[in-house]
Amino acid sequence: YCSFGHSEADVIIDLIHNYEYDADFFVFYYKTVWCPFNLAQHDKALCVYAHNWQDFRRNPQQFIYGNTPCPQWKPTDFVTVYDEGCSEGMNCKFCHGWKEQEYHPLNFKTQACTQGRYCQQQQSLSLIHISEPTRQAEISYAVFCLKKK
Repeated sequence: YCSFGHSEADVIIDLIHNYEYDADFFVFYYKTVWCPFNLAQHDKALCVYAHNWQDFRRNPQQFIYGNTPCPQWKPTDFVTVYDEGCSEGMNCKFCHGWKEQEYHPLNFKTQACTQGRYCQQQQSLSLIHISEPTRQAEISYAVFCLKKK
């Protein structure tokens, strides 16, 4: 019996790379699942999966946390065990890292990108670009509450 998946049908995690890359994807799924392709050579900066604890986001549909940074989570530290980054661990009520903060339902697409039309990351960036509408935090929060499982 082989323990490896030989096709996507054999994989038991959410294969989020198959989802539509819309605003809901970036708020609720982006970087919330560990990369199933971690052993394969690929561009981790462009990958929608998490590769380490600094890259990982808690799914806001499963964990409730605010949109402000955790005072214990240090952006300069490389965390190898999640609870070493914050003593509250997954139950912390604050954001762990910049990705949790920028892609939080109350923050996503609520601030303008300073690079404007010259930005190279318009599709996946959490900031607003010229052609995109601004999301209102109150509406975002209502959507967040409705989507919470």
